[in-house]
Amino acid sequence: MLKISNGRQRRMVITPDAHKELALKLQNSSDHLLGNNDALQWVETQYVKEFKYNTLRSYMKRNFGSKLKVP
Repeated sequence: MLKISNGRQRRMVITPDAHKELALKLQNSSDHLLGNNDALQWVETQYVKEFKYNTLRSYMKRNFGSKLKVP
């Protein structure tokens, strides 16, 4: 009756190649991304795969520590 569940196993939506390219793009100061929507469009055009906005945003926040910079 009592069962401790940690949830499902998270499947990798973003491939290791996409992870490397995204890390380089986020660190590049001359050709940078303008925001999360820009990052979403860039990833979808590079890898021809649709992602949900919140999936990519939370992935970038979790793996790269990215934040939305608002004055």
